[in-house]
Amino acid sequence: MNERDFNNIISIDTDSIQKDGNQWSFTFLVNPDADLLTGHFPEVPILPGATMIYLVQHAAEMALLLPLQMVEGLNFKFLKVINPLSDRTFSLELTIEPTEDIYRIKSKIVKENSIFFKSDARYEPCKK
Repeated sequence: MNERDFNNIISIDTDSIQKDGNQWSFTFLVNPDADLLTGHFPEVPILPGATMIYLVQHAAEMALLLPLQMVEGLNFKFLKVINPLSDRTFSLELTIEPTEDIYRIKSKIVKENSIFFKSDARYEPCKK
């Protein structure tokens, strides 16, 4: 996914970013009119799983202020469909655990008491 397509689908509210130790929280909006969302079901736009995975990396890059590359996906759970016609605003919660040159990042996309997506993956800084 390129940055332009991502920014057409997702916008992160930079004023909402919160940090507590190694925990980060982001509020983001999903654009229901983005063309990419009609790929699965033309009448019902849903947020693709690849976009959720990219969102985690993008938010982690914002938190760490460095470009990252996923090196190992340990666990991805797509628990509920994100339909921006029903609701556009969600929260992304990250736990970032640095170890040597690798960051283990656990994430959840949530809305109130519902979990839509969970992941656990390892990332490394991009090599120049």
